[in-house]
Amino acid sequence: MPRLDGLSSRLDGLGAAFLDIGVGVAKLSIAIAGTWPSPRVLGIDPFLPALTLGADHVAQAGLHDRVALRALRAEELDADQAFDLAWFSLPFVPDTVLERALSKVHAALRPGGWLLTATLAGPGELGMALARLRTSRFGGRVIASPEVETLLMSHGFVDVVTFPPTTWGPGILTAARRPIG
Repeated sequence: MPRLDGLSSRLDGLGAAFLDIGVGVAKLSIAIAGTWPSPRVLGIDPFLPALTLGADHVAQAGLHDRVALRALRAEELDADQAFDLAWFSLPFVPDTVLERALSKVHAALRPGGWLLTATLAGPGELGMALARLRTSRFGGRVIASPEVETLLMSHGFVDVVTFPPTTWGPGILTAARRPIG
């Protein structure tokens, strides 16, 4: 987060908000709420069993007043300039909805807000084959970093930066920002 201009101070501010797309069992939402005392968190996911477990985790963490979970798909999101940061893991998103979902996420971010995306990858030919297998199981496809960057820019995002796998683990992290003006 410190490498993304202004993000930490945004999350420290009053009225800060985080959108967790594909919230699953809410571990990332809980971590964000535990790291920054200000942000309200909205986690969305269409998979009800994961949301049920997520609600239990949020309750156990005592964060039900700051973390809300909703059964919703990214392409159904209807928020306007409501969030300072959004997390959107692309391996779970089918191509048929990716374009619409990214448009919805762009609209949901406040000017200057950041989007973090992730794609799976692996070292060498075997690593990439495993990434393709895992991603297809999740419902998406492996998207190479240059394609992710182009996709984000085509949806109006700026300051696009991709971090190599060594900085994040089993995949590639790409960050982009909604323009300020």
